[in-house]
Amino acid sequence: MTSERWEQIQELFTNVLELPTRQRTTFLETACRGDAGLLEEVSSLLEAAEPLYRQALSIRRRTLGETHEDVATSLGHLATLAYFTDDLQAAE
Repeated sequence: MTSERWEQIQELFTNVLELPTRQRTTFLETACRGDAGLLEEVSSLLEAAEPLYRQALSIRRRTLGETHEDVATSLGHLATLAYFTDDLQAAE
């Protein structure tokens, strides 16, 4: 993968995270302009995001303790992801 391709994937991933779930498919289909490989790469990153955030939270809790500010940051990341995926119950 070229660095230009990776930058394109990163930019789309960042942009799509800011959208509610119901708008993501349309946005990605339009932004990828028929590039199935690009669509697949960004989609796979979206699917991988939550487990990675949960893993980071678990590691931070174990190594830093429940009251450390980095634990709060990880919780914030999970809440943001839940909000943008329209999982408002999990965002609480």
